Amino acid sequence: MNVHIEENQFYNGNEVIIRVKKYEKWLNPLVCYIEQFDRKLLAYQEDRDYYINLRDIWYIESIDGKTLINTEKDTFIYKSSLSSIEKELSGTSFCRIRKNALVNIQYLKNVESYKNHRLLLTLTNGEKLLTSRAYLKVLKEKLIREGLWKIYM
Repeated sequence: MNVHIEENQFYNGNEVIIRVKKYEKWLNPLVCYIEQFDRKLLAYQEDRDYYINLRDIWYIESIDGKTLINTEKDTFIYKSSLSSIEKELSGTSFCRIRKNALVNIQYLKNVESYKNHRLLLTLTNGEKLLTSRAYLKVLKEKLIREGLWKIYM
């Protein structure tokens, strides 16, 4: 497999072309992963609407019936449930880590064992998130699929 990146100042946007002899199922996750970098979620903060790039979202959590989108510097409110956003983000770098939270694994800095068969996730900004035992297998499978499990464990 050859990978080429071509920069051209005259391009009006980004374009990814995958050339294959025959399209196979293993390409589906790759396509979903690439497409997420151009996707946005509509959220709001202080009565103003914002389109948040998926690539800018660190984690999403549900607190007191509100779905909060957390970026490096801001927190926004999403107008739907965590379950619906999880379905919308299927095939992306987001993973459920507990009943009320999803994490963008792109921002994982460290994963360490924690008491009661849980994991403590450290994000690249130093923020820490705790997984629940119920979602440990889901996270581990996601990290293995992304080729990241051996890096962290």
